[in-house]
Amino acid sequence: MLYEVGQPIMYKIFTLGTRGKASSKDLQTYLDKLDPVSTANYIKVKDGKKMFNPSQLERIKSKPSGMEWDITLLFLTIKWACENVASFSDPAWFTKGAELENCVYLIKTYRNEASHEQLQLTEAEFLDKTKELRDLFINTLKAAQLRYTDHFSVTELHMEIISVNCNVDTIQNEVFGQGDFIARCGSWLLVDIEEECRSELTEKYKHMSNINPVSFTTGNNLSMDVSLIFTNIEIECPEDQSKNIVSHDDFLVEVEKNLSRGRSGARVVQLEGLAGSGKTTLVNLMLKQWCDGMVTIKNLDSYKLVLHMTCKDASTDTYKKFLERSFPCTFTKYRSLLEPLLSKCRILVLIDSFDESNPSSRQLVQDILHQLRSADATIVTTSRPERSDDFQDLVTTSLLTLTNTKIKGIPEGKRVEFILRNHPVVARHSGSGRDTNTVVEELKKLVKNDHFRLALNLILGIWVCDQKPRVLNALTTQTELYYQTVHLSWMKLNQRLSTNPQTRDMERWLRVKRVEEWKLLMYKEQFNALINNQVTLSSEAVDRLRDASFKRQLPADELLGSCLSLKSFTQGVQEYLAPHKGLQDFYSALHLMKRIKEQKPSINVRAALGFDIAKDRTRLRGLQNALQHLAGVLHLDEDMYSDSVLLELINLLEGSGMKEAKQWLDIIADTSPSPTVVATIAKYCRTGTVFYNPIVIEDSRVHACAQLLSNMQRSWVSVNVTDNNVVTSVLPILVRHNVVIREYHTKMLCELAPSNVAVIIKGDPTTFYLEAQEMFRHTCTVLRLWHDYQCPQTISSDTDAILGTILSRNPGVSDLACQLSASVRERLQNSPFMTLLFVSIASDDQAASLMNLIPKLSHLRILRVHVTAGVTPDAITTTLPDIRNDNGDGEVGLLLSDITEGEEDRACEMATKLLPSSLGYSYIRFPRSSLDEAGWWRVLNGLGQNGVRVGYGGVEVPFTSVNEEQQRRLDALSRNTVWAGFGRRAFTEEGW
Repeated sequence: MLYEVGQPIMYKIFTLGTRGKASSKDLQTYLDKLDPVSTANYIKVKDGKKMFNPSQLERIKSKPSGMEWDITLLFLTIKWACENVASFSDPAWFTKGAELENCVYLIKTYRNEASHEQLQLTEAEFLDKTKELRDLFINTLKAAQLRYTDHFSVTELHMEIISVNCNVDTIQNEVFGQGDFIARCGSWLLVDIEEECRSELTEKYKHMSNINPVSFTTGNNLSMDVSLIFTNIEIECPEDQSKNIVSHDDFLVEVEKNLSRGRSGARVVQLEGLAGSGKTTLVNLMLKQWCDGMVTIKNLDSYKLVLHMTCKDASTDTYKKFLERSFPCTFTKYRSLLEPLLSKCRILVLIDSFDESNPSSRQLVQDILHQLRSADATIVTTSRPERSDDFQDLVTTSLLTLTNTKIKGIPEGKRVEFILRNHPVVARHSGSGRDTNTVVEELKKLVKNDHFRLALNLILGIWVCDQKPRVLNALTTQTELYYQTVHLSWMKLNQRLSTNPQTRDMERWLRVKRVEEWKLLMYKEQFNALINNQVTLSSEAVDRLRDASFKRQLPADELLGSCLSLKSFTQGVQEYLAPHKGLQDFYSALHLMKRIKEQKPSINVRAALGFDIAKDRTRLRGLQNALQHLAGVLHLDEDMYSDSVLLELINLLEGSGMKEAKQWLDIIADTSPSPTVVATIAKYCRTGTVFYNPIVIEDSRVHACAQLLSNMQRSWVSVNVTDNNVVTSVLPILVRHNVVIREYHTKMLCELAPSNVAVIIKGDPTTFYLEAQEMFRHTCTVLRLWHDYQCPQTISSDTDAILGTILSRNPGVSDLACQLSASVRERLQNSPFMTLLFVSIASDDQAASLMNLIPKLSHLRILRVHVTAGVTPDAITTTLPDIRNDNGDGEVGLLLSDITEGEEDRACEMATKLLPSSLGYSYIRFPRSSLDEAGWWRVLNGLGQNGVRVGYGGVEVPFTSVNEEQQRRLDALSRNTVWAGFGRRAFTEEGW
């Protein structure tokens, strides 16, 4: 440590004190030519050459720069040659303190002790000595900066200190991470650290197991268990061009499956969701289950530690400080040991509300990504969609891979159960006496609406229905729900004020008038906070609201508590925030509505915003949800609603980054727009491909979808409705669009007018083949028969003929998944548009046919070949051809299924014989294979010895084939043999 850290510091001081010496100039020559006014001690001695012994003089002459001198020689040169250094008789050299002379003397003394006494230190003594040296090195640099301030800036000092800390940490980690200490003590010490950290975290997370999303209406007494909330999460797997819908219990499993594919290091996932969709609730549920040990979320109990931060509250900016705050007692005890030992733990980091991050929390998240990039860690962040790109930027900077997931909310089939579980809790608190079954009947039709997929909306619906029966109906929009909720909160406030000693004698009309004035001021403060990306109101804003209540003779705490949540006390100051981000958005919309009304008769929504949109797009993006609510609020006011106002609002929403069809469909459902407005929305609505973001027709959106699709250019549409009558009603509209047909709607092929279709069948395609003659009327560009691709078997001549006819009548098929039957082989020879082919071969004849077929598909750029156990290596007489174009685009993936013990050599030979010349495989997967760790070890070694190389997708085996520890060992081997990672995968119906 003295040589690696102390010596560079001594050399730094030497160069600062001898600014006139060139690195190539001999020191003695430099000293002999010193100006007589120099402050160097060399000037003060009669025989300067006696300062150094012969060996030192030789070292000075042979290595003139000084960079390679040892600490003793550097100390002497500082003592005699540096400017502004005290004479050697000065007490500054020997008086302990912050003077530069004493600092360099102590470094030299430590060096002598280490060299001559051969110190034997225990682990505890080494920690103490490390701290002493770290402090000495930093103090030396600080003293040097004060002494040579003209040539050593504060910024340079800061960078040097960072370097010292990094270097000392590295050395300490080497000693504790690889030395006898870890061998003797590491395992039990790590167990102790995990237990002590868990104990502190459990105590810290206790208060997060219950939530009160309607505290502004109920006060702080309502407590709802987070485990009562149901959530479904949509996992998107872009590399496989598929989506998978899973419940919250399977969320972590799906994340790990998709993030461990051929990769090592931290797994990073972003959970996107609208305000109120349940993101924070899911985070709190994970914390509760991990603390309690009553785990239903799979894989959660595999994490030794679960760390949590909320971006809107974070004030630390480094991972180290974050650990210190997360478990201060444990950190104080273990200090520098804590971070390196925790890096050996399996850690889950939950980062909530990244979209509400402040500068400190953003820096902290960046440091967490950096520090854990190579660890066995899963990092989950939550964010609203309009801010999701911000996190993507951080992940890209950290050279990690991000998987985006979306929280869809509570599925329709679970909403009644949600009401049954949660209404009794609300009713007990409210004392309404309302029967839960009655509430269920009242809400049953209402909650089918799509906006009730959001957990917050369901809670609000339960509360309003409990307090004001029959106010809500099947046509209630999200904006109307929020309006009724806020109206109910003000009504409750006025009831309380009528009995409050401060206001009970005030005339009712005057009390209501003053409350109305005050709440308009509160809406304004919420809007100001929102445009500055703040959830918590500033102390100045709270003071203004208190002053406003005082002037109106209203009780400030009562008013603040009626619409805001009291977060905490910071340095004696109360901090208030909106009970939920969605309500802050709604409050802001009400403020904008007030501003717009003040403009009559000339209405300008842009002017109401109060800032220059062209210069500040970031603020506009943060207002997206508020503007959506404003559209709904305008619709409720007949005097304000007009096409021109709504059109201006639509343009602002487009400028805020609103792009998903679902969001535009919400606008249509909330505002009942004219055809002119819908036509404008249709121009802005961006749709995806067959697999990414097609417009989805659902039961609750049929009318809105019909309006939108009637005005849109040809788009991909997927039908997901349960009522066959509804399917029939939308058929005329679908003629104008591309339609995704799945196995549960194959009858649409019979009823739909000739259209452009994509057919995706996951299960047994028998029913599809029975109705396939209807395919002849349609133009098919995508045909994926996953069952035939994954489980190829002998198909009848009749079935083969049907498939051949479909392909012959649809030469434009560009995306195909099936087995290589005789008809398929024949038709594909004349398929000039084929760019993506998933094909399985189940016999030696099919293998030979494939080799002849592929060169004829000139536009093929992605090839996935599934080789079953029915193919022998002898049938492979040539490699797969290189399908890359002039730009180098093109990739081949190989799947070898059902590999069992004893077939390792066959698998290696098959992969070697098929290996595309100079291209390699983008991935190799082994679905339905049952080898153990030793078997996969043999496969990887065999592939490597045969020169097989794999790309970004790595080598993937069934999730149940090996455990996590085995996967890590195999990953290290795989990177040395086939130059790619080794991962585990769930081979689902569409996940091959």
